[in-house]
Amino acid sequence: SKMILGYWNFRGMGEQIRLMLEYLGLEYEDVKYYQVLRKDNTADLSNWLDEKYKLGLNFPNLPYLIDKDVKLTESMAIMKYLANKGGLMPETEEEHIRCDIFQGFMIDFRKTFRDLCSNPDFNILKQKFQQNLDIKLRQIDTFFGCHEWMAGKRLTWIDFYFFETFDVIQMCFPESVDGHPRIKHHREIFLTLQPISEYRKSNRFIKYPVRGVRAVWGSARS
Repeated sequence: SKMILGYWNFRGMGEQIRLMLEYLGLEYEDVKYYQVLRKDNTADLSNWLDEKYKLGLNFPNLPYLIDKDVKLTESMAIMKYLANKGGLMPETEEEHIRCDIFQGFMIDFRKTFRDLCSNPDFNILKQKFQQNLDIKLRQIDTFFGCHEWMAGKRLTWIDFYFFETFDVIQMCFPESVDGHPRIKHHREIFLTLQPISEYRKSNRFIKYPVRGVRAVWGSARS
């Protein structure tokens, strides 16, 4: 039977999971929940809340993944579950260390970007964020070293997390990776993975929106 992935109808924390499912060739039902922006600028989440406690999830949240008797929430747990099924977990000590370091870095970085996208002063704060972004990108470029993939010589789950994050960053800051050759190379080789290439050309892939309805940048209204 098909797996069931539940998430909002935007990219957010769900898209890197979709990328993994597509790459691994796993059949899944992509259940999308909808947010509605009210006149007072709050979000009506009833489409999800009506189901939230009816699915048998230990910690009801989005995204969730249901694989027969296995029911998971939390995006990292879902990605690592899929990685274990599909041979995308780090194997050597060095690979584990690199994945762990970069996971922590990316969690902090994504939170900063999410906060920017939700800030009413987005257009004022954008320039300062971009200056800091260039510093972060130089650090990542150095972290790659001579490796093609984040963990080293092998594609692992962290590459899906990294690719999706910076695919969205490039939508907001189109020239951000210029001058960062290792990051550009990672993007290029990731996009040549046949299942990824085919998915992103299909009608299953939603390029936009990337954030919820209240976001200043990345929402359906922005």
